Amino acid sequence: MSLPEPTLTSLAASISDAAKGITKYLEDNGHPAPSFQESGLERYPKDPQLLGLQFQLIEATSDLYHLALGPEMMVFMQPILFDFFSAVPLGGSASYSEIAVKTNLPESTVRRVLRHAMTMRLFEEKPPGSGNLTHTSTTAYVAKYPTWRSFLGHNLEDLRPGTLHVPESLRKFSAGKEKPSEEVLESGVSLADVDRLGYPTSCWEYLDRTPEGKPEGYRANRFAEAMQIASSTEAIKSSDLLTAFDWKSYGEATVVDVGGSAGHDAITLAKSFPALKLVVQDLQQNEAKFQSNLQPELASRISYQVHDFFSPQPVAADVYFLKMILHDWPNKDASSILRNLVPSLKSGARILLFENVIPPAFDGDGNRVLPAMVQRMFSAADLQMLTAFNSMERTLDEWKALLKEADESLEIRSVLSIPGAFQSIIEVALKK
Repeated sequence: MSLPEPTLTSLAASISDAAKGITKYLEDNGHPAPSFQESGLERYPKDPQLLGLQFQLIEATSDLYHLALGPEMMVFMQPILFDFFSAVPLGGSASYSEIAVKTNLPESTVRRVLRHAMTMRLFEEKPPGSGNLTHTSTTAYVAKYPTWRSFLGHNLEDLRPGTLHVPESLRKFSAGKEKPSEEVLESGVSLADVDRLGYPTSCWEYLDRTPEGKPEGYRANRFAEAMQIASSTEAIKSSDLLTAFDWKSYGEATVVDVGGSAGHDAITLAKSFPALKLVVQDLQQNEAKFQSNLQPELASRISYQVHDFFSPQPVAADVYFLKMILHDWPNKDASSILRNLVPSLKSGARILLFENVIPPAFDGDGNRVLPAMVQRMFSAADLQMLTAFNSMERTLDEWKALLKEADESLEIRSVLSIPGAFQSIIEVALKK
C-alpha cells in the first residue's frame, strides 16, 4: 500500500508535531534549546525517541522546502547528469535495465545513483519495490524542457571543476594582499585546466573549445541555452525593456546594445518603438545568428556592428545598454569597458546597466532587507563569478566605486528594480 502524497499542510503539521516533541524532550531533560546563539545546543542527546523526532522534522522540512520552491526553482539544485531525465518517459515508467541502456551506464551504477536520487524526491519507484521508475514533478519538469539539461550540464560539468581550484587561486594570488586578484587567468576555472592543456586559459576560451568526442560548439551552445534559462527565471526579460525606461521620450534616438549577442533585446525595442535606430555590437561569431533573427521589415532600423567593447566606442548614441556584461569582468576590466564609452557620450546620453545590485543584508533597524534565501542566491551568483572569471556581483556602493574608477565624470542617476527579476537597471550619465 502506497503512502499518502505529502502536501504543504500535512508537512507543516508533521513539522509542528516534531518540533513540539523535540522541545518538550529537551525541556524535560534539562537541555538548552537549539538556537543560532553561541550558547545554543551543541549536540542532541543520542536517545532513540528523540532521534525519531529529529528524522521526522528533517524529512518533513526537506520535503516542505522542495514543494515550497516548486520544480522550476528546485531544478537549480539537482546533481543528476547522464540524461536520466529523458530515460524515463513522461506519463510512463522505465525499469532500471531500460534506464541503463538509455544512459549507457551499468545497471548496478544506475541503481546506486537512483537510490540516492529518490531520497531527494528525484524520481520515484511505483509501486515501491517494483523496479519501475516514474517521474516526480521536479524530474518531469527537466524532461519537459530540454534546455534545463543544458543549464545543469553547464553548471555541473563545465563550471563545477573550477570550484575545487578556488582555494588554490586564493592562496596563490590573493592571500596576504589588500585586494583580491583581478586576473581572469588566475580564476578557479582557469586553474582547473579541464582540457589538460598544461596552461591556464580564460573561461571564455574554455567555453569556446569543444571537448573531444562532442559535436562542434558543444560547450558554447550549452552555455547559450543555460543563459536562456537564467534569463527566463531571474533576469530582466526583453519584454521588461519596453516599460522599464521611457524610450518614447528620446524620439528618433540611436540606441546601442553593447555586447548584444544575437540582438533579441534590440529587436524587441525596434518592434515597439519605430522611431528608434538600434545598433547591436558584438564579436564576429555572433553576426550570422543576428542576421537569421532579423526580420526584413526591421533591417533598415537595426544594424550589426562587429565591435570589441575593450576598444573605444565608435558610435555616438543617445543610449548605450549593457545587459549582464560587467558582472563577468573584474573591476579593472569592467572599468575599462565603461571608460571606452565616455568619449562618445554626449549631453543627455545615458548608459543603462542591467545588472545585479546586491542589497544590504539588514536595514538600519537590524531587520532583514530580503529573506535569507534570496540573499543566498545573490551571494551564490557572486561566488560563481569569482570561480569563473575572478569577477563579482556588486553592491550599490561597489557600483559607485566602479564608475569612479572608470571615469570621475560618471554618476548613477537612478536604480530601477523590476518585479520578478533579480537584476536592476542602473541609469548612468555624465555629471551635471
